[in-house]
Amino acid sequence: MSYRKEFRSMNRRLDSHSLRETPPTLRMIFVNEQDGSIEVTPPYEKEMSLEDMKADTWSMVINVEDKVAPFKG
Repeated sequence: MSYRKEFRSMNRRLDSHSLRETPPTLRMIFVNEQDGSIEVTPPYEKEMSLEDMKADTWSMVINVEDKVAPFKG
């Protein structure tokens, strides 16, 4: 077995163990377009910008749009 294959195999094993021991925190980010408010559940430990929150792999961004009046044609 080449060193490269062994290195890849060890990295895969390390990744699987680290996810089991310290699982990631899943977050939902609600962005209200009407008033510009942002609500994060559960909150981050440190202050982050919206771009940083969107770049987080384990967060889901939900954009709450304004209610549109029904079309009466």
